[in-house]
Amino acid sequence: LNVVPGLGDAGAALVSHPGVDAVAFTGGVATGRRVMASAAESLKRVTLELGGKSPNLVFADANLKRTAAGVARSIYRSQGQSCVAGSRLLVDRKISAEFLDLLAAEIPRLKIGDPLVDDTEYGPLISGAHRERVHSFVADAVANGAKILAGGKNPAEPARGFYYLPTLLDGVDAKSRAVSEEIFGPVLTVERFDDEEQAIASANATRFGLAAYVWTSNVDRALRVAEKIKTGMVWVNSFFLRDLRVPFGGAKMSGLGRQGGRFSMEFWTEPKLVCVAYGEEDHDG
Repeated sequence: LNVVPGLGDAGAALVSHPGVDAVAFTGGVATGRRVMASAAESLKRVTLELGGKSPNLVFADANLKRTAAGVARSIYRSQGQSCVAGSRLLVDRKISAEFLDLLAAEIPRLKIGDPLVDDTEYGPLISGAHRERVHSFVADAVANGAKILAGGKNPAEPARGFYYLPTLLDGVDAKSRAVSEEIFGPVLTVERFDDEEQAIASANATRFGLAAYVWTSNVDRALRVAEKIKTGMVWVNSFFLRDLRVPFGGAKMSGLGRQGGRFSMEFWTEPKLVCVAYGEEDHDG
């Protein structure tokens, strides 16, 4: 395993180096564009995983208690610092009040503490600067009419570390930064829908398309919705269950290409034809 640390300069040198034949990049959209542009100079192959704004679609026929636990894990696991974090909750209006109560009850069950302790379920953010960035999304949403149902601040304990409480925001404008941009933090926004078509339209109303989570007891609906959502990956009644042989990657601004299993083999290897002629016959074709 080779690790080359740097603040962009090391990556730029690798991407532009003539000895590098292929580049796999994970990060932000702006940097992904630069990687792709640089790689184009020497026609390098590129795969990009650029994050997401993944929706949790909760239908009225879902097992609501199980779904609440799954939705909570999808966003608050790793404190939302995950490309597949389910950071948007789209819930059927008919059951929204009941479901939000169940979801709010899941949040205090997360054990906050030292990430090196085995039973810790929720640790700190990566830095103080990132915690300030995360809070800026919450503050902006509240200034524009959103209501904090949980979190939205630093915890009293642990006092040391860049902790930020699991946050649930309701009444967020669909065009706000908190809904449209990747926060990469423990912030879940709530939107409501009245029917399946509206749920799909809301799920697709983003420039990202990495993952989506569909919660329903109707298999036909699950498959129908999964087909219509413009994402590279869809989980039904589960969060990020993954076999390393299946394709991993996104659509739209979430990236380009796939990794995993044969998809990785195809990306990292180059097919070659070797034709050997035997005998003395004329083989000009």
